[in-house]
Amino acid sequence: MPTATDTLANAHAILAGAQDKSDQLRNIKQLFIDLSLRANPVGERVGACVAVARSRLPSPLKLLVHMHAGGGFENASVLEALLNGADGAWGGLPKRAAINGHASLGELIANLVRVGNPRMAQTYQLDQLLPPATGLQVLDEEEAVPDDLPILGHNTYRLPLSFFRQRPDRFMDLMPEAIGGTYRYRICPVVSDSAVIAGRLAEVTSEAASHFAQPTLEQMLRLMRRELSAGERIVYDQPEQLMALYQRAIHSLADTQPPQ
Repeated sequence: MPTATDTLANAHAILAGAQDKSDQLRNIKQLFIDLSLRANPVGERVGACVAVARSRLPSPLKLLVHMHAGGGFENASVLEALLNGADGAWGGLPKRAAINGHASLGELIANLVRVGNPRMAQTYQLDQLLPPATGLQVLDEEEAVPDDLPILGHNTYRLPLSFFRQRPDRFMDLMPEAIGGTYRYRICPVVSDSAVIAGRLAEVTSEAASHFAQPTLEQMLRLMRRELSAGERIVYDQPEQLMALYQRAIHSLADTQPPQ
């Protein structure tokens, strides 16, 4: 298996050859160099190779990187490449690509917004990022974007617990509205709180979240966890199961009220 040292040595050799032909390279608009990082494609190693490339490729050549997915390093590797001198990334807005997808431009733009890069808002209509990033994938594949896809997936901004809500005043948080999304809710029996249950009920019934009484919401929490402890496996997030739970909570509270 090649080591990081082997990869860097190969990068130096390839790019030294390119540098020797700098006069010819100045007339080339696109130059593709494939430095295989499959053996150990961690961000630090990618960054080191990009730093070598940046030091040797002559101006005005632009250095763009394209990272495939599969090992889970792709988005971190792009950020590492940018920190080490890459001019940008080459890819598509959606996640899907060859192998198991790639570090998409949709994800990269969102991550740069997350770390406070001001050029994103100056350059792009960020409040329109999610619709084309997901719509193009649907158009290409003729099927829905996977719900659990990071950043772009349907479940990314479905809150299971109020503590997880992103805030505009906290570094590294990314509000869904910043990239054209909106918060929704997802019931998870072990962790969801009453605010999440109220939010999901509001989605299902079109009533305001404030319409649902706090004692009923708390009873729904108790019933969910009681049923889970009894070995019942109910998908409370499904509208019909959620409404059945809501009715059970109302009836059980009524049963405990003292007679008038």
